[in-house]
Amino acid sequence: MDLELSGEIDLSNAPQLAARLNNHLGDEGDIVVDASRLTFIDVTGCRILVEFADRLDDGRRIVIESAPRVLLRVMSLCGFAEHPRIAFRRRGKRTFFAPVTLAEKSPRVRTSPGGAG
Repeated sequence: MDLELSGEIDLSNAPQLAARLNNHLGDEGDIVVDASRLTFIDVTGCRILVEFADRLDDGRRIVIESAPRVLLRVMSLCGFAEHPRIAFRRRGKRTFFAPVTLAEKSPRVRTSPGGAG
């Protein structure tokens, strides 16, 4: 494992993520990232991953293992999920993305029986 992500990644700590990724820019082969302990990531954190992937030499990619739902969702909503240099793997298999439907984007609303809210 080249890098492990845990906790929350957002605007406040995205520069630290960029710095840690940059330490692996000169490495050979794929950069393997364990995201199993990541609990939150915003678009800033996802953009850092994409910008790093854009800087990789041909034939190299970021392989994100055990990506949590929040990471998959933000990457998908931002159009980053199909980046050619980013792969998602769960237990050695590639993860495929399902399109996000309107129902998934809408907040869930619960009503009590009888219509009273």
